[in-house]
Amino acid sequence: MKKRYLNKVKRKPYDNLSHNYIRLNGAERNNDFSKSMWNKFLSSLKQSDIKYYPNLDELYDALAAHYDIDKEGLIIGDGSDRIIKYIFECFVEQGDEVITSNPSFPMYEVYTKLYNAKINKIDYKGLKVDLDRICSTVNESTAAIILSNPSSPIGDVINSKDLYRLITKAAEYDCLLIIDEAYIEFSDSAESFLKKVMDFENLIVIKTFSKAIGSAGVRFGFGYTNKELIKYINKFRTNHEITGLTMKWVLNILNHWDEIELYINHVKKLKQKLIDKCIEAKLDVVDGECNWIHVNNITDNLQLNTNNIILRDKCSIPNDNRNNWIRLCIPPDSKTIDYLFEIKD
Repeated sequence: MKKRYLNKVKRKPYDNLSHNYIRLNGAERNNDFSKSMWNKFLSSLKQSDIKYYPNLDELYDALAAHYDIDKEGLIIGDGSDRIIKYIFECFVEQGDEVITSNPSFPMYEVYTKLYNAKINKIDYKGLKVDLDRICSTVNESTAAIILSNPSSPIGDVINSKDLYRLITKAAEYDCLLIIDEAYIEFSDSAESFLKKVMDFENLIVIKTFSKAIGSAGVRFGFGYTNKELIKYINKFRTNHEITGLTMKWVLNILNHWDEIELYINHVKKLKQKLIDKCIEAKLDVVDGECNWIHVNNITDNLQLNTNNIILRDKCSIPNDNRNNWIRLCIPPDSKTIDYLFEIKD
């Protein structure tokens, strides 16, 4: 019979949105990869990538070399949320508490409830994660604190001093700190803690290739932690963590990292143009260090040109009474930005 507590877990259905639209709703990449990069990937494919289970040692070695980290602390999966699931399966038990911010990535709450634990969402202070309240909330029942940096969905950054403080506080209660760095490549001020995990007994860092790396469709992410924690997390990994095709694409990405950096810079430049356009239109803008902004007008009924464009509306911002903010991911080019703001007839 089903576990009755699962009735508390709420999941939204998939958004089956056309790939023929410009998708400015999900922090995805809309720009094509270069022909040379794409052709290099295609030429690397063999029938054996389909017929056989993948040999993943090459990928583990390549990731460790690229990020200058220890291969023994890595675990990979089909998306960073798979890594979160591994961690929760391993360390979160019935009745435990998991602390995160409010708002936060929805899957943090989903996985907490899947394992019959209690979610404690700490409200923002202004437009920032309230680190003081999070630190003061940690207790003997807290199994994990999970935060994104930069945050999702607001895009604020937790500074390194506060993260060190939080790691120390969590360690006093034998509690994990999980830092989700899904958007850190877009940030100019957030410091990655990827290379610091071996210095702490309770730190795990998660990364994804869906956002700045622009590869949401291949579903790839990884986690990194010390050798003691990874020993237990590995007990929950799936057999053959990703497909052979995903492995080939990730290797191709790592061999063309200069193109990823060009894309990130392209997004940052277009973001500034988008912000300037919003200010020119006298709109309210909430900026952050991710690949989107939030925009609204004073009457909470902002309308943009959206023919063949998908936006995310009906969003809320902490400590603001309006509930129809638009979370606007950065368009692929200047032409699309101009089109969004054309006056409708």
